[in-house]
Amino acid sequence: MKIRAWLASGFAGLAAALPGAALAAPSYDFIEFNYVRVHHHDLSYNDQGGDFVLSARIAPYLIFDASYQMLDSERLTVGLDSGRLRSQFVTAGLAGRFPIVRNLLDLTGGVDYVFVDVRGTRGLEDKVPSIHDSGVQAKLGMRTNFRYFEVVPGVRHIRVSDEHEWAFGVQVLGCPGYGICLTGGYEYFEDAKDNRFTGGVRLYYD
Repeated sequence: MKIRAWLASGFAGLAAALPGAALAAPSYDFIEFNYVRVHHHDLSYNDQGGDFVLSARIAPYLIFDASYQMLDSERLTVGLDSGRLRSQFVTAGLAGRFPIVRNLLDLTGGVDYVFVDVRGTRGLEDKVPSIHDSGVQAKLGMRTNFRYFEVVPGVRHIRVSDEHEWAFGVQVLGCPGYGICLTGGYEYFEDAKDNRFTGGVRLYYD
């Protein structure tokens, strides 16, 4: 309770200092489109592509969300052949919303089903083994709520078959109004030591 009271007083002071602070609760009804680039630590190529995110509040404290990401690698050589790798990452699940400071700060936490598909393309169709597997991810995040900007830190634990990965990230939104926000994000994958960068647009529909 002391921590919650400290957060409440801190965010109330920040809201008072920012005359543009929004009064409505954070919205969870949105779609989002992002360009994605992944810089690998151990491999000699990077990935780029895009993702799509859908979020919908289905009850006062319950959110459905889903995402689809597709990435193509830069051209790489395997033996005497060269081509690209294509990876697809699909999630769908539920998250709970836990208001900490009314209309200003929410914690979120949930679980998703995960499907992963990786295959060779453009010359590597038969040269690299395809991966088709499923698993789960647990996620924890924070939503702040100000009229013109938002900072969204988060952490994910992804488990597919016997492999698991921790990902730590932050997303920044600049929101000029009219239900549109520009987005930028960074995520670090602890085991793989990969760096994931995103940039795009979020559209609210509530």
